[in-house]
Amino acid sequence: MTEIGIAEYFGIGEAVGIIATLFVIMYFSSKQMHELIKVVSKVDANSPEVAYAYDILFTFAHVFHMWKRKVLSDNEWTG
Repeated sequence: MTEIGIAEYFGIGEAVGIIATLFVIMYFSSKQMHELIKVVSKVDANSPEVAYAYDILFTFAHVFHMWKRKVLSDNEWTG
């Protein structure tokens, strides 16, 4: 029977941690996409969540267009 040292346990723990992180990212990404679908499809447009998401998307779109018009520098855009 093979012996598993402490380094192998750390390697297994690292792999499990990376996979768990991917699952957490997928979960929250899915929740965010559901909120954005509500904004785009305009289902129940009177809820505060939809109004807030629309406001955030409008702000990001405005900043993007400012960057395209060269009002914002590349440092301000990436920061």
